[in-house]
Amino acid sequence: MKNIRNLPFVSWAFVCVLLVAALVILPLSTRGFFVSDDGDWMIIRLSAFFQSLREGQFPVRFLGRLNYGYGYPVANFLYPGFLYIGSIIHLFGFSFVDSTKIILAGSVVGASVCIFLWLRRHFHIWASFLGAAGFILSPYLFFDIYTRGSVGEVVAFFAAALTLLVFDSQMLAFLPFAVGFLLTSHNSLALLFLLLICFYGVFTGKGKMWPYILLGIGMASFFWLPALFDKRFVVFDMQTIANPSIYLIGINNSTLLNIVPAIAGCLYWQKRKIIRGRETQFFVGVFLVGVFMAIPLSLPLWNTSLLVTLFQFPYRFLALGLIAGPWLIAQAYETIVRKERRNWIVLWMILWAVPLGIGYRNIRWIIQPEGYYTTNEATTTVADEYMPKWVITKPQMRSPARVEFFQGRGAITVNTFSSHKIMAVIDAKEKSVIQINTIYYPGWGIEVDGQPVLVDYHNGMGVMRVEVPQGMHKISVEFRETVFRFIADSISLISVIVGFCLFFVRRNRLAG
Repeated sequence: MKNIRNLPFVSWAFVCVLLVAALVILPLSTRGFFVSDDGDWMIIRLSAFFQSLREGQFPVRFLGRLNYGYGYPVANFLYPGFLYIGSIIHLFGFSFVDSTKIILAGSVVGASVCIFLWLRRHFHIWASFLGAAGFILSPYLFFDIYTRGSVGEVVAFFAAALTLLVFDSQMLAFLPFAVGFLLTSHNSLALLFLLLICFYGVFTGKGKMWPYILLGIGMASFFWLPALFDKRFVVFDMQTIANPSIYLIGINNSTLLNIVPAIAGCLYWQKRKIIRGRETQFFVGVFLVGVFMAIPLSLPLWNTSLLVTLFQFPYRFLALGLIAGPWLIAQAYETIVRKERRNWIVLWMILWAVPLGIGYRNIRWIIQPEGYYTTNEATTTVADEYMPKWVITKPQMRSPARVEFFQGRGAITVNTFSSHKIMAVIDAKEKSVIQINTIYYPGWGIEVDGQPVLVDYHNGMGVMRVEVPQGMHKISVEFRETVFRFIADSISLISVIVGFCLFFVRRNRLAG
């Protein structure tokens, strides 16, 4: 007991941060998985991703099990960070459901700790604790987890908080890895948070950070370069994924607005009459931008296709408040005179507790067998927006055969079949056309008797077909990196090597 009493205040505050985080992640200990918009899809995608990774595809881009077994290149376009992390966790024996829960819980705890440590560089211990609590108890975080099931967004909060901590601490050796983690955590929020951190660097005058940020961008090139370059092959830009006017903050979802930081900002201004400090000015601006972009006043801006393409949902900008809000809360706490602090803390706790209680009440759970996720063949996207353009007729059911005669006759023996490789022996009784019931996507190639042949995929279904003459033939169908993707992979590899070299050089200098 004596040792516990002698713990420094910072340790107590740290423990309190973890206890508050437990309020949000405790429901994850419930058996099964909560009903959400995307949660089931994330688990299904993780299981298909792990299957492709285990079969030797790396980096994983084409998930062969999805789309009724015809394959779907979703991993080439959407945030692979949590999929790699989840695959590693699954290797330790956790189910895909539990792996997803661990990612969610770990991200909340990790982000909370990073925000506390970041604020601690600027504020006193308990001000930093309240700021971290403001992040944890923000309505949007609870909504993101238990209503939307957006695993990538929750991971992005952790990645952003980590990057901000490393950036502000000038831990240059770690910054590239944090930025790389951020860019693979989520598409939209990674862009939003990277812009936030870059502008923060401009406001704080930390210009020497830019080479390290660029190195981190290079580390994630294997993902974001092909995601941009290969978008021309899919229907994404031809579809409207979401009507932004539906996803603005209104009366029905007004509880998502982060009211405590708004009160804290007003309180700070009322006490000081002017907002002092470049950092505080910056985060007031960030918070206001986040709120403005999520409310109906911003609708004219959402009529631009670029904004909708990049961010889809207006309420997504509320994520900015989860980074700016903690700063405003900590700043306001230090501005309040001591005798008034208790009253304000009680008010804030009430404002945090009400939406949290509503959120708890609305969580619904369902128990599915693991096979529900590991055999599910959905595309895991809203509108099949990453379907190749040449697919006119989408699959409606699994094909009875992976390789079959489209024209001609004979026998087929499939010797190898995986998400990225098929090897078969064809005994054609006449000149024939063989159909591989996998959707073509750049990277697929076919060899007949060891010789590359032309792949025909302009057939409505977008599946691969190849001509073979009469007789016995060995056919090999394999998914490999294109030249452009190989260049992107090489940039990532070189950037990682340079990053590790810089890390060891700086460590040796500090040791010396």
